[in-house]
Amino acid sequence: MIDWLNDKTFKMGSVDFTIDITPGSERRQSLQNNFTLVKTKGYIQNYLDLDLDLDRHYKNILELGLFQDGSLVFFDQLFKPEKIVGVELSKVSIDALNEYIKDQKGRVKAYYGTSQGDINHLEAIVTKDFGGQLDLVIDDASHLYELTRASFVTLFPLPQPGGTYIIEDWAWNHRQNAQVGSHPWQDQPALTNLIYQLISELGGSNNIEDILINNNMVKIRKKKSAGLGSEVIQHSYLRGKKIPLI
Repeated sequence: MIDWLNDKTFKMGSVDFTIDITPGSERRQSLQNNFTLVKTKGYIQNYLDLDLDLDRHYKNILELGLFQDGSLVFFDQLFKPEKIVGVELSKVSIDALNEYIKDQKGRVKAYYGTSQGDINHLEAIVTKDFGGQLDLVIDDASHLYELTRASFVTLFPLPQPGGTYIIEDWAWNHRQNAQVGSHPWQDQPALTNLIYQLISELGGSNNIEDILINNNMVKIRKKKSAGLGSEVIQHSYLRGKKIPLI
């Protein structure tokens, strides 16, 4: 499935990928048929090891957060869905992805200038492009608590029973570089607060089948018995107490 050429480059089918996690403007730009992926080799392996049921056919996939767009192509090659749509806050489109999309005859689509917190737009995209139903959502967007929670509350009810929702980089607040007062997100609530809420939801409701967590991402699987539109994190299962924000 993945043909590693070295620790930073690999092939999937006829598409080449180059890993570059350099921060800021020095990061490599995606080129036609050679896309930049801002994920380490270990991070990519997480997707193969995270019990994602790769033999299952994920027909409809929504990704939040594209950046250099390599991830949208990576997930398209990995899951081979019938339809995959990406949403990106930046209004600047990537020529390499635009060319890739042209070759897919409407099967791959990207929306630029769209915040993951724009709930109305997200709902409209799911209705227009997926007929209101999803199989997999991958959130690699803001990594901020409020925005990530808003997307989850809106989108998790939409996957088919047994569908999957993945949130990347949930642990940023616990990394060594975030322990100093100069960190740009010092005043932002940790995304871990959402994980606490999801765990309480797992124990108290009938909508979440299981939660699988590793150092990089959390995978939430919807119960097969949960119907479309089932609410999540709208009620408290904390005996009247509150989870403190960290």
